[in-house]
Amino acid sequence: MNQPAPESNPQGLASRADAPGWGSGPARVDSIARMVTCVATLGMLGVLGRVAQLQLSPSQNLSAHLQPRMSAGEVPAARGDIVDRKGRFLAATRFGYRLFLDPLEFPDPPHEAIVRLAEVSGLDAAEFAPRLLARMEANRERVAALERVPEAERPVLLRLAALRTPAQWPDDPDAADAPDVPFRYLRISGILDDTIIDAVRRAKIPGVHAERRGVREYPSDGLGASIIGLVNGDHQGVLGVERTKDDALRGVSGRIEYVRDARGRPLWMGQGAYSPATRGKDIRLSIDLEIQRIALEELLRGIRESEAAGGRVIVMDPATGEVLAMADAILPPPDAKPVPWVPALPRGQRRSSSGLLFDPEPRTTRYAVIQPDTGRDLLAAMARNRCVEDVYEPGSTFKPFVWASITELGLAKPAEVFNTENGRWRTSYGRPLADVVKRGTMTWTEVLVNSSNIGMVKGGERMTFDQMRKAVLRFGFGSRTNIGLQGETAGLVTSRKDWSKYTQTSVCFGSEVAVTPIQVVRAFCGFAREGELAGTLPPARLTAPGPDDADGQVIHRVLRADVALMVRSILREVARSMEAKMAAKDNPATGHVSESGWRYTMFGKSGTAKIPLGKAPPGMAPPPGLRGYYEHQYNASFVGSGPTEAPRLVVLVVIDDPGPRLVRENRYYGSQTAGPVVRRILERALGYLGVRPSPVELAGTVDPSRPAAD
Repeated sequence: MNQPAPESNPQGLASRADAPGWGSGPARVDSIARMVTCVATLGMLGVLGRVAQLQLSPSQNLSAHLQPRMSAGEVPAARGDIVDRKGRFLAATRFGYRLFLDPLEFPDPPHEAIVRLAEVSGLDAAEFAPRLLARMEANRERVAALERVPEAERPVLLRLAALRTPAQWPDDPDAADAPDVPFRYLRISGILDDTIIDAVRRAKIPGVHAERRGVREYPSDGLGASIIGLVNGDHQGVLGVERTKDDALRGVSGRIEYVRDARGRPLWMGQGAYSPATRGKDIRLSIDLEIQRIALEELLRGIRESEAAGGRVIVMDPATGEVLAMADAILPPPDAKPVPWVPALPRGQRRSSSGLLFDPEPRTTRYAVIQPDTGRDLLAAMARNRCVEDVYEPGSTFKPFVWASITELGLAKPAEVFNTENGRWRTSYGRPLADVVKRGTMTWTEVLVNSSNIGMVKGGERMTFDQMRKAVLRFGFGSRTNIGLQGETAGLVTSRKDWSKYTQTSVCFGSEVAVTPIQVVRAFCGFAREGELAGTLPPARLTAPGPDDADGQVIHRVLRADVALMVRSILREVARSMEAKMAAKDNPATGHVSESGWRYTMFGKSGTAKIPLGKAPPGMAPPPGLRGYYEHQYNASFVGSGPTEAPRLVVLVVIDDPGPRLVRENRYYGSQTAGPVVRRILERALGYLGVRPSPVELAGTVDPSRPAAD
């Protein structure tokens, strides 16, 4: 081996190769490799040990944020559609996108990005910028807090915090954010047009994201809004059919599971890791959108013509009990005043009018008779459905039910003559009664045609209290129809223990009983059903029959068929009297019904009743001058069906509080206010359904001078 030149090693030091322990050649390489391997192995064992410690026994700060590497996401289910009986959409779901911000990713400083986002999205920066800036400032504090954890845990904890993706946060992060994790979600918009979403995506602003959400739309322009109802932000039904059929409409969400990388990005998913969503079931209502439109148009016309405070209407198919239209409207009179309730006095004390603040002329004051409905002012779907929730005294529209019950019991014969006292009479206990049609005598049939209070009470006196009360209950009054709308009330029927001779008299002409419109229209179907079903009531329903419905239906008989058909023929005369008045108004020269253009015959009954004052607020009492009822304020109604020869529809209209001018002119009765509305609805709806017009000979000619009594 050549020795190095002396000048290259002047100190004469030994080389590393000659140093003790190093050996020479390959031995040196092996020693170095073993040392490196040993150090690396120890390092790896340390890392693995630390990982195991973090996994098996993490610190308290870390354990709250550990997550599996497998992520799962929900696949939202489309809510089922609500359609009318002909398949026209009443409520439908589509998917759209709304924007949210990730404050952790948003540019900092943010001002330029905020301006750019506002430009491309059309959103008001003044609305979302302050919330964003507040979240970004809060995030600075939260990140700083995270950096104060032990150094060994800091990288893992920060990474885990970053992996808390925005999709994992609820819509209201204020209520759910963990205080030690940065804010990742700030919603700044509702559902936006797809063109706006595309523009935002093209702008590529960091921290701006779009999330897919279901959108519930109601394309019927508010027709039937209080029936259809409403969903909340989570697409859960909260009102109307949306609520009562929520379980069927909602559907079942799907699920997807996938493995993600360290940055939270999906890598792959295994077999069976995806289960698709199941769409909600569609609900087909019995409502016919066109009949609903006709009914509402005519109701609004009737309310305006009567200068009324509001009105209600229901159209039902008597064969099936399906509701084809249901609507109510409120047009608050500008001159209506709230009732000036006064403090209640202790029992036994009487109030003196001197020095009290109250209306000295309650007979000339118009009070607000319809309960306030704040929800209606906010949104049509939030309106109280007064066709099932609000009761009223039916007045003379109740007489056919009482008349038929008395007749079926054999307590009065159609041709029997009653002394109707020339229109004025006092009961055996001294209660005064009066008739609109003042005659000395009337047959039992004429009692119903002329709506004689006196004749009805004399017939009713032949019934026992139990017979009368059971007759009322048999027609469904005092019980819910269970039509499937929340808030339905059962109405009010006096209990047996409180039933008195005064009650017996009142019920004969539709007082001291409170009913809902849905109860009345269903009960009247007993006179409109055909064949063996005459005298029976259908179940009230808001959904159209489907293939799963049973072929047969429970028969709820309230009258013999012959009695029901007899009432129908008598009520045809009542309707003809009303039509004559309408024809005479349109055609004073003749008064022929046919010249009014009616293509379909109709039978029905009108009613007019005072409006009950209602219960006073706690500790208060009605002012002097008001005793139980509003003075000169009424509910006017008419219930009718047609065509008489083969009824297809039953229609009820209630006109709430016809105006004072009509009251002064004696034109506030049901036959003059609600009756024409029913007549027009029947005519238009039957034509729309393609029903064959009634034979000409059934139209006939009537005497326009004959009174149309209520």
